[in-house]
Amino acid sequence: MQIEKIKINKDSSIAVEFSEIIAEKEEGDIYRKIRIRSNSPAHKGFYDVLTKLKPYACSMIELPEKEEKRISVKGITFNRTKEGILGVVLHLERKLDYTDIPIVIKTPCNIEEPYSNNGGYAGNVLDPGCASFLYTLMEEAEKYVSGFREQAELNLKQESVLL
Repeated sequence: MQIEKIKINKDSSIAVEFSEIIAEKEEGDIYRKIRIRSNSPAHKGFYDVLTKLKPYACSMIELPEKEEKRISVKGITFNRTKEGILGVVLHLERKLDYTDIPIVIKTPCNIEEPYSNNGGYAGNVLDPGCASFLYTLMEEAEKYVSGFREQAELNLKQESVLL
């Protein structure tokens, strides 16, 4: 499974788009794209990683760290080169002072490592800490797709039973 997109919708539902190999051939693998959307909340670890991405998001769009409390990560688009180099675009919302409608911001594509060591495009290279959180988020998204969700809290009362 290769995670391609994660989106937190306005109604708090989560959409995950991924592809998986359905046939391996010499001329290239054949993939199937799948998109799921669920109203079930993700496990806490999923949301923790989104929060940990906020300082990196501020850096990518050249906002001071103090703005971190005003932004939220609402989506991530992952892409990869043929060589497997990871690229990522974060989809953000920033709260505004005089309206309830946030501004929507997409970061430039940031890559895990330069495309080439011999003068090729270096682009915006991801901070290693950010890349680590992104891989963790992809693992959390795979768990979500597999059915690992937030456990509902049961308010059970302890009662004594006389036998």
